[in-house]
Amino acid sequence: MLYIFDQNEQLQAVLRNDGTACPYYDVIHTEKLTGENTFTFTVPADYPDTQFVTKGNLVAFKDLDQNWQLFEIKRITDIHENSLTKTAYCEHAFYELIDDFIKDIRSYDVNAHFALTQALSGTRWSVGNVADLGLNSTNFYYESVLSAVQKVADVWKGELQFRVVIEGGKISARYVDLLARRGADTGKQFVYSKDIKSIEREVDLTTLVTALYGRGKGVEVGEGYGRRLDFADVVWSTASGDPVDKPAGQEWVGDPEALARWGWPGGRHRFGVFEDPEETDPAKLLQKTWEALQKENNPRITYRLDVVDLERLSGYEHEKVRLGDTVRVIDRAFSPELLVEARVIEISRDLLQPENTRITLGNFAPTLADENLKVQQTIQTVRDRQGVWDEGGEPFTGPVPTSWLEGIIDTLQNEVRAGNGSVTITDDNGILIVDNPDNPTKALRLLGGLLAISNEKDPVTGDWVWRTFGTGDGFTADLLNAGQIRTSLVQILGNSNFYWDGDYLYIINPDDQNQQIRLSKEGIRFTKDGGQTWRVAMDFDGIRMEGQSQDGHTYYTGDGVKV
Repeated sequence: MLYIFDQNEQLQAVLRNDGTACPYYDVIHTEKLTGENTFTFTVPADYPDTQFVTKGNLVAFKDLDQNWQLFEIKRITDIHENSLTKTAYCEHAFYELIDDFIKDIRSYDVNAHFALTQALSGTRWSVGNVADLGLNSTNFYYESVLSAVQKVADVWKGELQFRVVIEGGKISARYVDLLARRGADTGKQFVYSKDIKSIEREVDLTTLVTALYGRGKGVEVGEGYGRRLDFADVVWSTASGDPVDKPAGQEWVGDPEALARWGWPGGRHRFGVFEDPEETDPAKLLQKTWEALQKENNPRITYRLDVVDLERLSGYEHEKVRLGDTVRVIDRAFSPELLVEARVIEISRDLLQPENTRITLGNFAPTLADENLKVQQTIQTVRDRQGVWDEGGEPFTGPVPTSWLEGIIDTLQNEVRAGNGSVTITDDNGILIVDNPDNPTKALRLLGGLLAISNEKDPVTGDWVWRTFGTGDGFTADLLNAGQIRTSLVQILGNSNFYWDGDYLYIINPDDQNQQIRLSKEGIRFTKDGGQTWRVAMDFDGIRMEGQSQDGHTYYTGDGVKV
């Protein structure tokens, strides 16, 4: 049965398939271990109770464990095909926590129950069953309650479960459970020809990395926080029992085995970034970064199974499967035969036709919910750093070293086609883009309204030698390579007494600024009154001189007339 409540949570209708009420069909409940939880169903449009299947109303049902699940109808699709039907797309009621907001709550050395209680304060959701996950610390700063709840699960390494209580036709309670894990290792086996209709295997290298930069809490600078903590000064050595060698000064840690197997040609790492905004110990940050790398240094392999949900058949209760369970898959038709043990990370369950259930196994392939959370975290990170970036850093005050810029257009085009590059976002140095993260030879830096470009490092300090700049005032460079420059406004300055403004080349007498010579398509002209009048000295008809011989020389006009 499906229970329909209005927006005031008053029960309006009960849908049944026993012929006594409005029926429903195509009932699919999809839940992912990463948090996404949706529900769809269809009803005929010609029943009176269909009027209550509308946007904003609520629908509830009991799951296979007899827990109530509550959803809000978000979208309605009306279909006319032989008959009129309405299909409802719904999202779980816990999505409302996206619209509840936290300004600033800090939790230090507390258990998960306390942190979850703080996150849910001020909402109509209560803390339910919480596992003993030890003590940890986090903070919630200008973010949604749902983001804070997910942060608690991430920091305390638990898995979330949402449920409601309905008594006497009323929604009486809403609970958030934080478990050590969803599901269990039940020994369940899916076997082709028994309860598997089809198997699909996907190998995904999209998120694979072989090395990670580690970034911890922002380091306090003045009245605020500047760059984030790193582990550059921490040294690891395999001779001392560490997992890999990590020299001083290196801000990233790599996995040599993953590099050999999955790295880019030429032994280049696939880089990523691990962030723990609460970590203040560089050594712990390095360990956490290494542990995160071990989860991301192999392809994500996902199996999708169309199965028959045998649990709902009489006598097959032992065949049950739940989200988070560890199960085995056997298909001896594969070569070699497929024997897989993995967790159930998604179940799309047909509540009326168990043979249409679809199960996804594997490690955590990113979902839309994950990506939305990442976007929100990125926006929050930008907001957190805005004050630092707005300071703009120290301007370049030293001289620009004179050098030459090499390369031609064809070479640069080839580099664009074949290159990969690496991007690093820092608090005190803006955005740094290099052509090769291991041995860079070219760099571009963006900071505080300034663009700087370099292809040279100081041989002593190892710092980039910045010599080409772009700002709101224009570009400054020691050399520009160009085929044609088209402009109506140009000035080339040798000094104040010799310059070209795009139309005329001027030469000015430094001892008398009124005396000037001007070169253009009109010829060579001169002035003695600061440019009020210009006289022709030479044009395409020849030399034109005015005056008379006072020094024994003879002067002629352009047409050969003696002066």
